[in-house]
Amino acid sequence: MRIARYLTCCAVALTAVTAIPTTVGAQATTPPPEFIARQCIEITSQATQATITGMGNGTKITIQILHRLARHHATRSELVAAARRGHEIIAKLARHAAASITRFDEHCVAILRDLGAPAALIDAVANASKRAVTAIEQAHARSRAAIGQALDSILSRFLDAAPGDSGVGAAA
Repeated sequence: MRIARYLTCCAVALTAVTAIPTTVGAQATTPPPEFIARQCIEITSQATQATITGMGNGTKITIQILHRLARHHATRSELVAAARRGHEIIAKLARHAAASITRFDEHCVAILRDLGAPAALIDAVANASKRAVTAIEQAHARSRAAIGQALDSILSRFLDAAPGDSGVGAAA
């Protein structure tokens, strides 16, 4: 998953930045904990937004596929299978992204602890992670609901069709 790779690269970069002090004049410096916490929170926010956008796109595509299948006289089981596959793909994205964000933020917290950062900074990063996971879970629930509603709507047309008419494939 792209988000997991992105977060892994960010974690490696943060480790490198904190492990190898840069030389400024005659002094070696490590980025301050405030800078690292801000970066961690910003990266978490970007990864969360990318995940939610991806889930929204997956939802739209799944609904479009359902409507296309209906226009082409798909069977009830084909429609249900397509909706289920869309749910599975979106759930996998949500699960992997939430796990990657959690691991990344745990890495950030470990770096901040190693630097002796104040508890408030550590808490800010941990809270950003919790908010990110909650936002992803909520977006996943909205996705499931939207796909479910689209499938229900299509299937209700299928069930309301006259005998001999599938109902699925009627103008959508």
